Amino acid sequence: MLVYLHSMARPVFHLHPKARQELSDLGMRISYARKRRSLTRKALAGRAGISEYTLRRVESGEIGVTIGAYVAVLYALGLAGDLAAVAEADPLGRDLQDAALAPRPRRSGGGSSNASAKAKAPQTPPPSPDTAASEPPTPEDNDALPGISSTEMLAFLRRQKK
Repeated sequence: MLVYLHSMARPVFHLHPKARQELSDLGMRISYARKRRSLTRKALAGRAGISEYTLRRVESGEIGVTIGAYVAVLYALGLAGDLAAVAEADPLGRDLQDAALAPRPRRSGGGSSNASAKAKAPQTPPPSPDTAASEPPTPEDNDALPGISSTEMLAFLRRQKK
């Protein structure tokens, strides 16, 4: 018999409601997959190398269960091939990475880089109060603007923060 003299409080996880729902849905799909294969919880837990209690928590979509338990169950069910698609296509992340890796312009001798950046930036008038509160721009509106790559936009935004 194991007796603990003190207990540690479990961490409290705060998860966005949509993320919580997706986790719950994943647990439900895992439960359905187990039942379609006519596996008991005991059999699947044994194959996955986890306890029945942990499997019950996985099937309930509880957030405190380690991702390793979810992956072990998916492998035991033969469904782990789908994990390769998770976060595979990450266009925003790739754009940010490309921007961070882009060669930075070298500063020329005693001049401030802000002055040269202002000279290169397209001069557009500020929006009038009438148009500022109007509808958001459509893709057709963007055709009228000079082409700005995501790298240039990211560099511009970084300069604005300073």
